Amino acid sequence: KIITNSFLGYFCSYLIFLVAFLIFNYFEPVEYSIYFVLLLFLNGLLPFLQSILRGLGNTKEFAKNGVLTSFFIVLFNILFIYFFKFKVEGILLANIVANVLACGLILYKINIHKIFKINDFNKDYLKNMLSYSVPLIPNLMSWWLIGSASKYIILHFMGAESNGLYAISSRFPSILVIINSVLIMPLQDGILKKDSNINEYRDLLINFFRLEFYLILVLILWSPIITKLVVSPNFYESWKYMGFLFIGVGLNTLGSVLGFFYLKKMNTKRVTITTIIGAIISIILSILLINDFGLFGISFAYMFGFFVMFYLRFIDTRDHLNLNISHFTIVFSILVLIILNIGIFYINFFNQILIAIIGIIIILIFNKSLIIRLIENKLSFFKKK
Repeated sequence: KIITNSFLGYFCSYLIFLVAFLIFNYFEPVEYSIYFVLLLFLNGLLPFLQSILRGLGNTKEFAKNGVLTSFFIVLFNILFIYFFKFKVEGILLANIVANVLACGLILYKINIHKIFKINDFNKDYLKNMLSYSVPLIPNLMSWWLIGSASKYIILHFMGAESNGLYAISSRFPSILVIINSVLIMPLQDGILKKDSNINEYRDLLINFFRLEFYLILVLILWSPIITKLVVSPNFYESWKYMGFLFIGVGLNTLGSVLGFFYLKKMNTKRVTITTIIGAIISIILSILLINDFGLFGISFAYMFGFFVMFYLRFIDTRDHLNLNISHFTIVFSILVLIILNIGIFYINFFNQILIAIIGIIIILIFNKSLIIRLIENKLSFFKKK
């Protein structure tokens, strides 16, 4: 019933968009419009189908499909661009074909003809689903807005060169995004299960908070070294702005984990409210700080916006989850990361390498049992799926 109504809801929303786009395209023709509408449809359909895989408990197939999709994209890009010389059309067509194949594999795996039944369509049920999910749309758009607003603010006040420098800085925190997306998957699936007991995840949440702190610490320590190795000397300065961005990404992840409990309680409006407050504060701070602090001001505003979002959710959920984490611990941990981030500005490159190596050794020694437990939990999660 859920899958059938979700499918129909997705197709109806896409048809509404398609009609609006065709009207717009009639008056203002868009280049590659056919590729665009197909790719947009598939880029929405594939994550939707992958979510069905996870929802049905088939996490191994979910992971395999992600790998296969990436493989198909690379394969068809090489085929269409290098061999067939399709240029831009080749890139678009490669993504379309790869997504079609990935979607087809999922549809075959889940036996869509058995679980999709038009008779299961229920207007009231679909309305309830929309009332739950629609408030999450501003939640997603607000952080896209922050990223876009930051670029325009930098471009307006500092110029294109600074914008390019900040763009490089913001690429490296994507490493943490990838790591976190893997780590929080078992948490999300476990917490959102209908019969799950939230108390069972309390210790795991606390350990995840600790692990996130250490991941950020390691990335801050290693950021000048990695940047020296992989980035042009002209952009070496970009590492100085990464620390605040790493902290911001970490706080966003922790806030997202706490947001799972809003989702479980069907309180999606609170997810959006906390996100919008953080986003507004981040944008205002960016405008206020950029003249005096430049890119430091922008990266600090990015971090602080996520801190506000996370802290509001922490206040909301701390007592309910009975988390044994004090407000002092949260603030103190973030201050330690900020001080560390600023402190390595004043150390020469050799000492930066030395501190980074010592730091990672100490972290591994003091958190050996935590790391082993998390790895075992991750492996058992995939095995039982």
